[in-house]
Amino acid sequence: MIAWFMDGAISENEVDDIKESITRYCESKIDGLPLSDQEKEVQKHQMKQSADAYNHGIKDGLRMEGKLV
Repeated sequence: MIAWFMDGAISENEVDDIKESITRYCESKIDGLPLSDQEKEVQKHQMKQSADAYNHGIKDGLRMEGKLV
């Protein structure tokens, strides 16, 4: 679990900010791929769904460890 990598508590907003930063980075990488605009949008949509699911899991893990404030 990711929660044991954390030394202290972290807020939900901080977790969301990290997800948003990673999402922007991934979007920029997708934009650089030699794909059609439609294919890029599909890739971005799939990446955002995965990021949302992962973010939810991170928050659940932190909650279980008592590290989400």
